[in-house]
Amino acid sequence: MIPYSVKDLKIDEPIVNEKAKSKVVKEISNAWKNTSRIDYKGWVWVRKDKLHSILRTTKNNIEYIFMQIPDQSKATFGNETYVRGYEVLKLIAKSIEESGTGTKGMYLETSKQFYDAISSCEKAKLLRLEYENQLKSQRRLLKRKRINAYHIKNDELTNEPLKVRSAEFSHIRSVAMYKFISDSIDNGLIVNKETHKIIIDNLDKCALYSGMIKGVGPRYCPSIEDKVVKFNDKDRHQIFLEPERSDDIEYYVGGFSTTMPHELQEKLLKTMAGLHDVVITKYGYAIEYDAIDPLQLNMSLENKVLENLFTAGQINGT
Repeated sequence: MIPYSVKDLKIDEPIVNEKAKSKVVKEISNAWKNTSRIDYKGWVWVRKDKLHSILRTTKNNIEYIFMQIPDQSKATFGNETYVRGYEVLKLIAKSIEESGTGTKGMYLETSKQFYDAISSCEKAKLLRLEYENQLKSQRRLLKRKRINAYHIKNDELTNEPLKVRSAEFSHIRSVAMYKFISDSIDNGLIVNKETHKIIIDNLDKCALYSGMIKGVGPRYCPSIEDKVVKFNDKDRHQIFLEPERSDDIEYYVGGFSTTMPHELQEKLLKTMAGLHDVVITKYGYAIEYDAIDPLQLNMSLENKVLENLFTAGQINGT
């Protein structure tokens, strides 16, 4: 919805080039002021059928330009199609740079002046301020939601520094591109003796050990059941809480892949410091899939048996 019509708002009239013809300035002014609108975020929207006047080009050319504008910068209101003013401003800047000398450049500058006048009017600024405050309020609610709904008690974690800061192939680059990401990982969840006991006592319910699946788990990222069984002399295993997204709503429990039933996954996590009241949003699960024998592939990764079938990645047994 784009609720506010610019013609109903108080807009300061820009001072245009004295050489500009009043008839052309009037056309540009009407295109901006009589048909443009402002949404609840304070963003300016321009009606498509007036773009030719604003960009100083033909209506046929506008159809081609319109197709190149991203869909998220287009909207429909009252059976009319609108384009976000920011996209129009970029098109004006592009036209000025490419062919903005002489008279056309002067009128393009005039168009830009009208956009600036509308975008900086009191109503637009007030709407942007209200929207910014609304976003801040939503972020605070999200933060409280994380604390209340997911119940991660960070003060109970050991917070030992991560030993490895990079996340890359060492032969490609020696310094991590996204080093700061490692600072977002909560380090120090410990799998303790109570966790071990629950796993050992319930191995018959584990898909990996009950015979439900016959595949061998991955060598370098074993499940928590595998760790407990294969390294039963260890009473501690370190786990990492890794944020799924930048808003920290959900965390991936690194090092705790599991094939245990849902109710046991809840029980296991709640034995660890910091997670006594945790809520699981996505449970762990086991999958089993076939792989192609690499000896059945040509050097091009084409299958020797089925012509023109090429495969890549884990399906090749990597």
